[in-house]
Amino acid sequence: ALMNAPRELLGKLSLALFGVLVALALMEGLARTLSPPPEQIQFLPDAAVGYRHAPNQDLWVRDELGEYTTRFCTNAFGDPDRARQLEKPAGTYRIAVIGDSMVQGSEVALEARFTDRLEEQLTAWVQTQPGPYRQVEVLNFGVAGYSTAQEWLHYRSHVRRFAPDLVVLV
Repeated sequence: ALMNAPRELLGKLSLALFGVLVALALMEGLARTLSPPPEQIQFLPDAAVGYRHAPNQDLWVRDELGEYTTRFCTNAFGDPDRARQLEKPAGTYRIAVIGDSMVQGSEVALEARFTDRLEEQLTAWVQTQPGPYRQVEVLNFGVAGYSTAQEWLHYRSHVRRFAPDLVVLV
């Protein structure tokens, strides 16, 4: 009976270890079900620039370290901005902001991006001033990873179609 004790102990330890592994696997599966992986921002090939955002995205993105989760949206033109139209509305001063991830702003809440805040503040200010403008649009044309050369090409192939009154390169 003394000779069987180590074998019996090893069997019990193996069974306990197996139980722990099964419990961990079940917890991992539950965690993945309750917290699915973040969606990825989609890009399309672009002959002029190399790549650009896919249009009509509405997803939640999370950084690699899990420090933030934010909503990322693109409009029908593929810009990280609210719905816009090519034609500038009457009485509107239009500013195009071109840049990389700092302009894209996928790390902050939509309403906290500097382009959105600037539009809100400039529109409030212009409404108190005499003159032809009643509204300011600050259009976001940011694309993460773009170089200055790509930003220039992006302006030539896409941004200028919106007839901005002012272009800001960030």
